[in-house]
Amino acid sequence: MKDSLFQFLSRLQEDNLLNRFLSANDFVQLDGYLQMRGYATEETVFREGESSEFFAFLAAGRIKLTKQVALGQKPVLMGLLNPGALLGEMALVDGATRAVTATAMNDVQLVVFDRAHYQRLLAEQPELAGRVLQLLLNSVGHRLRMSYQRLAQML
Repeated sequence: MKDSLFQFLSRLQEDNLLNRFLSANDFVQLDGYLQMRGYATEETVFREGESSEFFAFLAAGRIKLTKQVALGQKPVLMGLLNPGALLGEMALVDGATRAVTATAMNDVQLVVFDRAHYQRLLAEQPELAGRVLQLLLNSVGHRLRMSYQRLAQML
């Protein structure tokens, strides 16, 4: 495993949320399934409407999430992500197209887990794949609850 990837996974393992789903040994076993990707400031990570092929842990930098609400109007800011955040997790949950556009606000490093590698993990280590899926579903559930709270505040 590359040093930067190992260092990031070690920091992730210290996160209490991740500890509920993944052990230190799980992070070691994920070697070979993950890859690092870098994006420059203002570079698009993925666009709303594109196919969902991966999810990622944000290792460094910040990402803004925007949604096009009406044709010809400025996109609406949906969120800002900081290091340690997950993004694109619905890619493995439902496989639908991207719901938002993700753009690097500064130089960004992602730890990427694509669908093909997840399918390989599922075949080779189904229990670990199940724990990764639990982590993703927890993240999706958290975002849904936050969306409900924001919607209630707007009403």
